[in-house]
Amino acid sequence: MGRLAMNASRFAKLTAPDLFDVAPRERLFERLDEALKHPALWLNGMAGAGKTTLVASYLAERQRPSCWLHVDPGDRDPAELFPYLSALAGKAALARRWPSYLPDHAHQLPVFARRFFRAFFDAQENGTILVMDNLQAALDADSFSEILLGAVDETPPHCRLLLISRTTPPANFARAIARNRLVVLGGTALRLTPDEVMAIAELEPGESAMAERLLRGCDGWAAGLSLILAQKTQVPSPADAIRQSESMMFDFLATEVFDRVDERLQHMLLHVWPLPRVDADAAERLSGEAAAATMLDELYRSNFFTECYFDAVPSYRLHDLFRTYLGTQARRRLSASRFDDLLRAAADYLEQIGELAAAADVLESAGARGSLAEVVLRTAPELMASGRVETLADWLARLPAEQIAASPELGYWMGRTRLARSPADARTAFNSAYDACNATADPLLAARLAVGVIDSYFVEWSEFVGMDPWLDRLDTAMPAALERASPSQAVELMSSALVGGLYRRPNDPALRQRAEWVQERLDDSLSLDQRVQAGTFVLNFWNWTGDLAQARTLIGRLAPIVDDTQVSAFRRAWYWLRCAYHHYIASQFDEQERALACVREIATVENFAVIEVIATLYSVFGRLSVGALDDAEATLTTLEEALDPGRRLDRAVERYLQGWLHLARGEAAAAQAQADEAVRLAGEAGVGNVETYFRLLALVAQAHCGDSEGARQSATTLCDGKPHQHYPLLAFEASMVRAYLAECSGHTAEADEFAREMLETGARHTFMNALLWLPPMVSRITARALARGIETAFGRRLIEHRHLAPPPVAPPQWPWQIRVRCFGQMQIERNGVTVRFQRKAQKRPLSLLMALVAAGGKGVSTAALAAHLWPDADGDAARGALTTTVFRLRRL
Repeated sequence: MGRLAMNASRFAKLTAPDLFDVAPRERLFERLDEALKHPALWLNGMAGAGKTTLVASYLAERQRPSCWLHVDPGDRDPAELFPYLSALAGKAALARRWPSYLPDHAHQLPVFARRFFRAFFDAQENGTILVMDNLQAALDADSFSEILLGAVDETPPHCRLLLISRTTPPANFARAIARNRLVVLGGTALRLTPDEVMAIAELEPGESAMAERLLRGCDGWAAGLSLILAQKTQVPSPADAIRQSESMMFDFLATEVFDRVDERLQHMLLHVWPLPRVDADAAERLSGEAAAATMLDELYRSNFFTECYFDAVPSYRLHDLFRTYLGTQARRRLSASRFDDLLRAAADYLEQIGELAAAADVLESAGARGSLAEVVLRTAPELMASGRVETLADWLARLPAEQIAASPELGYWMGRTRLARSPADARTAFNSAYDACNATADPLLAARLAVGVIDSYFVEWSEFVGMDPWLDRLDTAMPAALERASPSQAVELMSSALVGGLYRRPNDPALRQRAEWVQERLDDSLSLDQRVQAGTFVLNFWNWTGDLAQARTLIGRLAPIVDDTQVSAFRRAWYWLRCAYHHYIASQFDEQERALACVREIATVENFAVIEVIATLYSVFGRLSVGALDDAEATLTTLEEALDPGRRLDRAVERYLQGWLHLARGEAAAAQAQADEAVRLAGEAGVGNVETYFRLLALVAQAHCGDSEGARQSATTLCDGKPHQHYPLLAFEASMVRAYLAECSGHTAEADEFAREMLETGARHTFMNALLWLPPMVSRITARALARGIETAFGRRLIEHRHLAPPPVAPPQWPWQIRVRCFGQMQIERNGVTVRFQRKAQKRPLSLLMALVAAGGKGVSTAALAAHLWPDADGDAARGALTTTVFRLRRL
């Protein structure tokens, strides 16, 4: 059941308590008026001080628009809290750009919180007060404090934030207080005055002495006064004999009250106290009391420590201290077996209505760790799918270590909760669980544990060698696991085998079969989010191989669904990254930039720093390929501080791009140093294909440093292992580099052979780009191929598409746009077709063209040309005639 399932308990969480016969406290109303001149107010006081009643009555008295959130322990998890806050925003939260929390935001929670509250408050009408009550229930979680600070920082002038807690603000709120963003009210200020006692007790003006006695008896404590009035007797004197502490007074008075109520009401109360909120159906179910609805209503109307939340179904909340007292009484009055049965029944009910955190609390208090583990295993898939990782981690932390160690299933979920924050710790959990798992008896669990370990290496993005044995284990378990797996689990297993193999077993022929297997099953009962995730994995494979046709087909399937609201921002960002990479390979640079713009928009909004770095690296690839060297250098400069030192592959790619930039500028020594560092980092990471690409750059740089023969021999050694066997794109680039190195070192036959391989591969796969694109190198090899009649149609197409300049000595087969033949009769060809003039020949422009050719074509003096062509004209007239003739020649 979803976290926002429509039941009374959930409506109540977002509803201010309904007030019945409450005396207004004008003195404190004025204090609230003054305090709420600041953006945020923290109202604190001990349990039973009347904080909630004060705020609810104030809002009613002042007729202020408000949103109300009653905090519970489940709100420690941001994935639990933010959906409730979004529900308070109403229709605004349905907008596509509304900030939706994802586990990926955990690393930048304060940033997300501030963005969320900017959107939240922007959706509120003027004068709205956001009330967050019962903060102490979640305040022990650092994440919750960070979220509150974000709310304080982002409360705008037209709204206010009112925080209610038993405790004073934590130390990290000191800065907000010092900046007057937050003021604190509470403590002794909330204690009752004689006038307020008279109003609450409905005393006559002449009964001030009675008011004083009541005040002394309750010591200004609102809940204490309610207890006194409930039993209709005077409290023994002196007051401190009764109230040595808040809890002692409550126990004494509650006993006096509870023992006097009807036995049926006692029975009902002793069975509903485990529920944070209770409606009539729940009360009847747990207690068997048919008149539960009437009893609950009477408790509320008699101010018997009960708040009511009126909605489609009224629900009630017993005061926390009263619930504590009832729990103690239930444990004392019920038999051990009945008490345990009660807690399990309450937990079952809470789980059914989706109050999973409350169910876990009840089971933990019952010491029912076996039952708690069962709840964890039942609900873990839903919790993870909805992003409620912290909730699941909290439940697992409540279980003894030995219980988790003995259960591979619990160990699996322990690993999943740790994966995003600490992949190394997650790997340890998966490893321990695998050791405890009987892979033969449960191959599906064994396979999923192997997938967890593989995922941990990808999250780290640093070293991949360690996942080799886990790829073996996944392969072993796969056939039997697929027989037991659901469609989504099967796609998960095969996708992991695909991406893991791509990085560590690039020449495994099974990779293509796996890619096709996943692509064929994208519509098999997968959610849109899962479909985009799995499809993106496959798209990455097609990109690596250079299979542009398969990539286009897959993009066509994913494009209609990727912007659906069911697809997470994280999945969308990765999809657009892979699309950008595809467009780069296809030499579609405008489309690449559009895809990267989508990535940047998502990454900026969601604060996906890692994804933004990858998008920047992709952008540099495009700029280097089109020769925009200054832009590439400027972009690389922005990466210096953004790169995470722990992500070794990102650092390797950055060094590779630096080497490419230096090489394009003719700085061979610097290029080789950067390329060698990229090779070292890729080698340490253990990603063979990437290392091969980087070595090709290093070899070209070596040749430019003067050792073309050594580079040629190293290229032979590198490629003899056929790292490009299943990767046409890599083969295309390797052939290009080998042809270039052979030509530079004088091995013409070898250069011809590799030029043939390059153009034949390019023609077969329509490659117009590579991961290393140096136009002078590409031009030389393409010219060599054209001169020998190799794939001439593709060669000309490549030259025209990439606007390649001819090498210094271009063969006649080079596809000049304009060709001028000067031997014999002058002839002009445009794109291989002789230019024929429909009217008379353009003699003067053609004379100018012949003069330019005769003069060498470059650095010709305009004065000399004018004097040669118009010898009889004066200087100004000749120059004017030359300008006009140049214009006519260009029009030809």
